[in-house]
Amino acid sequence: MKALLVSTGKHGLGRKYPIVLPCIMGRHQDCVQLVDEKISKRHASIRKTGKGFEVEDLHSLNGVFVNGKRVTGKYPLVANDVLSLGEQEFLFNPTVEILPVDDGSRAVFLLEDQTQPQGMSFADEDQDQEDPVKMPMGFFEKSMSALASDKDPLAAILKVLNDWIGFDSAAVLAVRRGKVAEVLAIQSRTRTLSFSKSISQWTIANSRAIKISDAMSDMDFKGGKSIVSSRLRSVLAAPLRLEGKTSGVVFLSANRSDFFSGKDLKLISAVAPVFAAALALTKNNARATIEAEAISVHRQDQCLSSAIARPAKNSEPTLKKSHLPRPVY
Repeated sequence: MKALLVSTGKHGLGRKYPIVLPCIMGRHQDCVQLVDEKISKRHASIRKTGKGFEVEDLHSLNGVFVNGKRVTGKYPLVANDVLSLGEQEFLFNPTVEILPVDDGSRAVFLLEDQTQPQGMSFADEDQDQEDPVKMPMGFFEKSMSALASDKDPLAAILKVLNDWIGFDSAAVLAVRRGKVAEVLAIQSRTRTLSFSKSISQWTIANSRAIKISDAMSDMDFKGGKSIVSSRLRSVLAAPLRLEGKTSGVVFLSANRSDFFSGKDLKLISAVAPVFAAALALTKNNARATIEAEAISVHRQDQCLSSAIARPAKNSEPTLKKSHLPRPVY
């Protein structure tokens, strides 16, 4: 069995470190080298045992932490344990899919869970025909304002939703071919947000908003209930529908059970079309940017080709200032 560390800290989020055993981690070049002034030259070791793997603090100055707890001597490691050395943080043998945002500052962990969540509530459950799902007027005005005026409408609507409901973490995730594929917006008090694959797949397949009171008690996570999965307690999720198919999922979580109410479930269901409109704007803006860049490159190619095709007499081909392409804005 091979061992693997995946960085989840400030430096190199998502970077993989295959572990060749026995492994020494530290600042020294003969170790799995970690450039961090808070890490000792020989900080910690990872070894294979008859039962699995273990980490040992090699008398480092700043210690070794597993799932936030400082450990001394030898300590067992299991899948999805969070190993911290200095300012570096890693997942050990993760069974999660890591989706970082573009700038590498945050990430969503898609957790592999083995059972379907129980105790679910739905936005249209016991819904009276005379009591349709509505957005409060103040919330509607603020969300539409964010949609119309902000450069990043998805993040802006998340902020409005947080001001109204309150949550610990939230993300808008793009869906491609029926699966979560990309993080489009994220708001979290931590660098990472845990999200269940089964919840995402259920939401996509059924096109319904869902509330789960305590995901940890309802679901069986592979690799045990580590600190990664323990961040997943109360959950709200809603599909974002575009042109008759689910193109995204908005996901809210809180670190306390029974945090979200039935009204919150109705609200996220009602605001889902606004998120979908923002998602359409985001896609159109991205497409327009790509098309503009393609046109710019094409024009530059044409100008350069024309300039090179008309060299000055009795000289090597040159590019005059007047021949250079004008900037395209």
